[in-house]
Amino acid sequence: NIIKEYINESEQYRKCMDIIPKLIWDSQRMSMQNEADKHQRKADKIAEQINDGINPYAWFVKKNFDRYVDDIHYKADYLVYLNRI
Repeated sequence: NIIKEYINESEQYRKCMDIIPKLIWDSQRMSMQNEADKHQRKADKIAEQINDGINPYAWFVKKNFDRYVDDIHYKADYLVYLNRI
């Protein structure tokens, strides 16, 4: 599933970025930044695919969605929605 792949790449990017401040050596930071950039490029490429031909709209993904909408409580690990950009 392309959405699942997008979520995975986005999460991998975030994990890499969270690790960078904890590293000591510049070479480690540079290597981890390169890995993060790789995941970001993959996520961007997937986003282009899923949003192709639907302009002025785009798909968005929110993690840990927990709120009320029209007095109904929604709680989900991920919320995928189409919105105007």
